[in-house]
Amino acid sequence: MSRTELYTLFAAVLEYPDALFRDHASRLGALLAQSDPVCFDVTGPFFAALEAIDDGRLEELYTSTFEVQGICCLNVGYAVFGEDYKRGQYMAEIKVLCRDLGIPCGTELPDHLPNILRLITKLNYGDASDLVELTVHPALEKMLQSFTHPENIYRSLLVGVQALLKQDFPLSQKEVAHV
Repeated sequence: MSRTELYTLFAAVLEYPDALFRDHASRLGALLAQSDPVCFDVTGPFFAALEAIDDGRLEELYTSTFEVQGICCLNVGYAVFGEDYKRGQYMAEIKVLCRDLGIPCGTELPDHLPNILRLITKLNYGDASDLVELTVHPALEKMLQSFTHPENIYRSLLVGVQALLKQDFPLSQKEVAHV
């Protein structure tokens, strides 16, 4: 097991649930239980609830959480920069990195958190650390603040991503990027 696999599985589970969703979630839960008790503990509510929820309800929950008038936007640049022109600049740079490193963005914008998690696995540590510290950490803080109901299972999943990133990329005192 590698950290790359954890990031890749978190990315897969943060996308709209598809036919492989439960397999990805099961694999992620098993790897976290085996290798990262901190992340496993904070994501526990997600994995526990997942066993009791059917696919249709899971799709509805994902949509109401992240999509149609969702409570949380998974676009990192939007969380950090809002509608400012800096977001466009950020997305353009992320799009180039994703293209150059072979990361398909699919139908999502380049700054969609699953794309960013996959990008982190392809960057050298210094570049990944800068990206995480300057944009991903602040974005996750804002994303988590949008959850007014802590029982939403996706909240614990984002807390797990945050815990993993804090372990791998500890915060220093840098300011939000002027990309």
